[in-house]
Amino acid sequence: MEDAEPLFVDTNVLVHANVAKAPCHEQALTALKTSHRAGHVVATMLAYDLGLLLTYNVDDFKRFGELIRIQEPGLQPTGDELPQPQ
Repeated sequence: MEDAEPLFVDTNVLVHANVAKAPCHEQALTALKTSHRAGHVVATMLAYDLGLLLTYNVDDFKRFGELIRIQEPGLQPTGDELPQPQ
C-alpha cells in the first residue's frame, strides 16, 4: 500500500482555527476537518478492502485516487484501478 500524499498545513490556518475571533476562523476549521475526515474515511476503506467510494465530495478525495476509486452518484468512477488485496 502506498502512503497518501503528505499534507502541509500552514501555521496561519492552525492559528485561525484556534482563535474564534480570527477573520477566517470558520474557513480554517472547515479545511482542517475536511482534510482529516477524508483521510479517516480512506484509511477505514483500505482496512476493510473497500476500493470504491460513492460521494458527492469528489474534490475532497481526489488526492487518494491512487488508493481508491472515487465515484460521484450518476458519474463514472475516477482514479486508478482498484488496489488488489494482498
